[in-house]
Amino acid sequence: VEPQQDGTYLLAPGAYSYTVSAAHYRTQTGELTVGITDTDRTVTVELTRTYEVRFVVKNESGETIENPSITAKKAKETFTAENGVLELPSGEYTYTIRADGYTSIRDVALSVGKETQTIKQTMVIWDSKVYFSLWGDTLHGGGREHHLYDGTMTEWIPLIEVPIEEDWTVRDVMEAVLPKYYYEISNPSGSYVNKITTPDGEELSEMSNGQNSGWMYMVNEGFAGVGVNAWKVNDGDVITFYYVDNYKLEGTISLTAPEKRVYYIEDGEAELDTTGMKLEFKVNPMDGGSGKISDVTKTAKLFLLNNAPFDSTTPGKQRIFVRHGGYTGSFVVEGRYRNAEELHQTLSECIAQAETLEQKEYSKASWNALRDALQTAKTVNARPDASEQTLRDAFLTLRDALAALRPAAEEV
Repeated sequence: VEPQQDGTYLLAPGAYSYTVSAAHYRTQTGELTVGITDTDRTVTVELTRTYEVRFVVKNESGETIENPSITAKKAKETFTAENGVLELPSGEYTYTIRADGYTSIRDVALSVGKETQTIKQTMVIWDSKVYFSLWGDTLHGGGREHHLYDGTMTEWIPLIEVPIEEDWTVRDVMEAVLPKYYYEISNPSGSYVNKITTPDGEELSEMSNGQNSGWMYMVNEGFAGVGVNAWKVNDGDVITFYYVDNYKLEGTISLTAPEKRVYYIEDGEAELDTTGMKLEFKVNPMDGGSGKISDVTKTAKLFLLNNAPFDSTTPGKQRIFVRHGGYTGSFVVEGRYRNAEELHQTLSECIAQAETLEQKEYSKASWNALRDALQTAKTVNARPDASEQTLRDAFLTLRDALAALRPAAEEV
């Protein structure tokens, strides 16, 4: 209905809804009923003053991010920006910025006074991933129980890298991965996977191999204990989805030592340092178990999935299983090459070690090899722009020369 010249409205009897808006004021809406016998009426609407909050959102390269989603919240109210501008009454808020391909900026405090303000934010490119593997079993009914740690399970999907989106859960990861390998998931409740069908059409369901059998999963340190739609994944998580013949023997293990979970590929065949290792067992709550701390330095058996030996020469993340006291748990380690900063530090330590040695103690041939390796190492280490490969070669050559030293008495 259009207003008269004097701003009034002529309304026939009936029900109406109205909207009152003005620049820099909150829009108000309402309802109005006009009866047959009604006379002139005045509707008073009080508008709340708003103030502009302008957002300038850029990426790490300084480029403006077009059309980010910007919202502000106060109590149960949500306000949405238009063209990067929020119109807000005075008060305290939190704002969130989202943009495709970038990590969201969430729940930042915002105080709105009686003036226009501009907020500048830089968004970081979203580049997160998790690692996922799927382990199944044969249909064997009852009988001997199969376990991940004893070589009786079957690797259906090897450990793969999976790009993830923000707020993904384990369920999202599975739904992204399994169809690509022609596996079908049955998850009627949304939280519990009760059956997985293989590409050959074989169904492996809960209780297929006994009353305590079914599907479970681990994230990083062990048994998750919540539904697949409840666990939000984070960058670098290692997810192992697997079938168990007896869920009552599944539990989580947290390490109190060692703290270090990284080993370096340059070191070749290496062993995990288990000095002082203590593991806290948290038995599956479905079994009513309680936690206990055990010193398992001497008795723990460490191995990979399906009883494979620990491999210290392959980059990437690996799940290490610990078998102790009738229970099995796991933790995750990562194998990687040293970066430039770490290589400089390691090379400096090798140089310092070599410079403490005396030539007269060693055979001429082995000393000459060490001398040459030491000179190269010092030259390379003094270069701040040395590449990782150059630093790595110098480190390995010097380390090998130190290991190859022979006492002078052995020289003929």
